[in-house]
Amino acid sequence: MKLVGNGGGYGYGPMGATHHALEDYGALLALQNMRAFVPAFAADVAPCVQAMSQTPHPCYLRLGLDERPADFEAPPYPPWRRLLEGSGPVLLVMGPLVGKLLEALLGLAPSARPELWVAGQLPLSLYPPSPEFLESLKRSGRLCVAEEHVAQGGLGQALAAWLLARGLSPRRFEHVHALGYPSKTYGSQAFHRKECGLDAAGILARIHES
Repeated sequence: MKLVGNGGGYGYGPMGATHHALEDYGALLALQNMRAFVPAFAADVAPCVQAMSQTPHPCYLRLGLDERPADFEAPPYPPWRRLLEGSGPVLLVMGPLVGKLLEALLGLAPSARPELWVAGQLPLSLYPPSPEFLESLKRSGRLCVAEEHVAQGGLGQALAAWLLARGLSPRRFEHVHALGYPSKTYGSQAFHRKECGLDAAGILARIHES
């Protein structure tokens, strides 16, 4: 069984909560043998579909808008990818949300920005952090995970537990995630991201506060 969901997170904007997918991969990964694939860019879709076709287990493909800056060429897809070097905290983003972070960070010198990573597959028992990611985390000691998904069942919770179980906990951990509807109103995807602190400015402010 292969499931495909379009408009992950707040992708359907003003159409409201009935059309938003804020708990999707968290709920689905509670099912036995489920795999979740969350491509960040349009070019990631084909390798994700290829990987899904090669497993007999159920899979979920979460699609969203490719928000990559036009002048940025993303490296080829693996489940864990470093997109930008940086001397600050490690910033790990799930899926297409990373496009707006790229837009905000590309103009900064590496000494003034976080090291930007993107993840694309769950669960971590099958797709664990890469050795390069763990080395960066060891260097920094500070980690911020951002995802357009509620905290429960998301990448942030899963990674925190994975690191703790292995004695690899960073000295500082931040998790920026969907908060539902704080103002009890609906708007564009950008509106909901900003309200939850999931826009680029909000995420970078959390990093600077830590």
